[in-house]
Amino acid sequence: MPVRSRYFDYVFAVHVIKCRVFG
Repeated sequence: MPVRSRYFDYVFAVHVIKCRVFG
């Protein structure tokens, strides 16, 4: 499912950004 894949890509990107900002 492309939608599900893009959704997880978005969540993963947000997680990485948070790690960079708060890490």
